[in-house]
Amino acid sequence: MQETKHLEVRKKYQDFLLWLFQKINTFPKKQKFILGEEIGKLSLEILKDLIIMQYSPVFQKKAKINGINLKLEIFRSLMRLAWQMKFLSHKSFLYQESKINEVGRMAYGLVFPKSVSKNE
Repeated sequence: MQETKHLEVRKKYQDFLLWLFQKINTFPKKQKFILGEEIGKLSLEILKDLIIMQYSPVFQKKAKINGINLKLEIFRSLMRLAWQMKFLSHKSFLYQESKINEVGRMAYGLVFPKSVSKNE
């Protein structure tokens, strides 16, 4: 069950990366190689961290999720900058925010699953 959840997070994130790299390719030429490259590298580091977390023992997952959360926050800041510079439409900015937030929540849930409520 846990393995399936890890694969779901990775699948969602990889689907998001397909969208992201298409967007980066639309950045102005100079920014594609400055801001776009930074966003691309960071997004791939996050993918690597998700894969490493999948195969890590529980005690290491707790440490890994902190690093992933930090990278997601930096990613959000870089994407906000791209939006402010008008390299992303408002619709695209909102889309990436929702996808990154979803992946972050899912990854956090893998490490700290909610206790079953009394109503379930």
